[in-house]
Amino acid sequence: MSAELDRLNELEERVRKTEAFQAITNIQALYSFHIDTAKIDDLVDLFVDEFEWNVGFEGNMTSWTSKEELSQFLKKSCELTPMMRHQPITPYIEVNGNKATGAFYLTGMITSITTNGKQARWVQGRYDNEYVCVDGKWK
Repeated sequence: MSAELDRLNELEERVRKTEAFQAITNIQALYSFHIDTAKIDDLVDLFVDEFEWNVGFEGNMTSWTSKEELSQFLKKSCELTPMMRHQPITPYIEVNGNKATGAFYLTGMITSITTNGKQARWVQGRYDNEYVCVDGKWK
């Protein structure tokens, strides 16, 4: 009976980690969808209340810890970048209880409004994220 119980517990853990992997992958997809469609309030809701969001672009690193400040920044960014298509790929996720870390590569197309008019370009990068399960929901 003990071997059966051990096997059942192992299967439950594997299912829990698989469900977490799917939920976290979906969070990253929702993040991309919300930023690409300028639904910034929905995007910010993906974050826990206490967070740190860092972004590096062309050698400059900036951080936010307030949902309101992050929302303002992203809304302004969407105004200056009217077309974005974030494509997160190759997820690597490690689940440890109610916490997880994940890395996704990004390939994307954007159109920016610059002093020289609109400019189209490809962007590449990597997301390195920390996730937490709060009341049964991953964020």
